[in-house]
Amino acid sequence: MKCDLGTNPQPISTHPDVDGTPQSEARRDAPTSCSELSQRVASPRQDSRQFRLPSKSALDHARARERHFGRSWEELRQWPELELEIGCGVGWHSLKRAISLSQARERKRGLIAIERTREKFEAFARRWTRHTPEQTAHLTAIQADARLWCAREIHSPILDQVWILYPNPEQGRPQRNWLREPFFSHLSQVVKPKGRLTLATNSETYFRDAQEALQLWKHVWKLDSQKSWSQATHVDFSPRTHFEKKYFERGEHLFELELERCAE
Repeated sequence: MKCDLGTNPQPISTHPDVDGTPQSEARRDAPTSCSELSQRVASPRQDSRQFRLPSKSALDHARARERHFGRSWEELRQWPELELEIGCGVGWHSLKRAISLSQARERKRGLIAIERTREKFEAFARRWTRHTPEQTAHLTAIQADARLWCAREIHSPILDQVWILYPNPEQGRPQRNWLREPFFSHLSQVVKPKGRLTLATNSETYFRDAQEALQLWKHVWKLDSQKSWSQATHVDFSPRTHFEKKYFERGEHLFELELERCAE
């Protein structure tokens, strides 16, 4: 399978809605008004920043720059079970997860893998070409800003699992922790009751701050499990991502929170 990212960017393409026509109002996550969307999930504390839907021009500008490969999002969004990976990097975890989902033939569960940077996304595309169509049948990969893409494309609880594996800890900027971001209110709204979120990091500071921030969302999310491990304690551990492999082989401690969305 050949993947050319040059002047002929197949199988990379623009967003699936190439004709620019509005989506059917009958789709299962049809968008609400901007005002309704921004009010759906109130921030858990009065002084938190509330997520605001970006302007239409900002969303259109972002959409024009997006690329994708794999199964069409318009097809995948109709599946009964969906997972989202934010910041999927070179796609190591995404592809392994997609293969696992394809082997579970008794169910139809898809994965949306989003990466913002061009270099990593193109490395992901090259890795994708080394797999069969059957192995990647449950995957759509998108180069986009996950916040803008989700704000435009997902407006109701359709996600069963969210993966945020080794985000940039941005030391000294605790407000950029995913659980403190205004966008987290929107993300919380589009996860199904009893859906799950996995957050992994090699930064103990980031991990502790996420634990603290979780208290602000205790009416929305509950802690299912938390753990820490390293090569010294789990020598047979199989890394899920490129970064996880690097940190694990360095002997660093790794940390993970597993959250469950509270039932309505």
